[in-house]
Amino acid sequence: MPLQPCGCGADGCLETYISGTGLSNLAEIRTGHHRTAEEIVADPDMAGTLEIWADLTGECLSILQLAVAPDIVVLGGGLSNIPGVENRLSAALATRRLGDAAMPSIAIARHGDSSGARGAALIAAVG
Repeated sequence: MPLQPCGCGADGCLETYISGTGLSNLAEIRTGHHRTAEEIVADPDMAGTLEIWADLTGECLSILQLAVAPDIVVLGGGLSNIPGVENRLSAALATRRLGDAAMPSIAIARHGDSSGARGAALIAAVG
């Protein structure tokens, strides 16, 4: 898989693979055609692309789990709207479990896909 340019100026950042844009990039790499994340999720022929995305995201979550051992990972953003995404990512993460390491729960942001943006704005306002 080629290294994708990131908005930060570097190449190959995780964001370029596990975000909504990353999912679109994966589809374009596999098919040669740009598709939105919504189109990919709605198209049964794109199930393989969605599985690759879940696998990459599961790998990233396993690194997070090993580094900081969170009790829970809360998903926000547009991809949190993928039906069953928490189950898909829990399964991808479980395949990477080392020994009896505790696995975090995966949940969807309770107040919608913009929860992260609202939290960042609150932190910026409060200081």
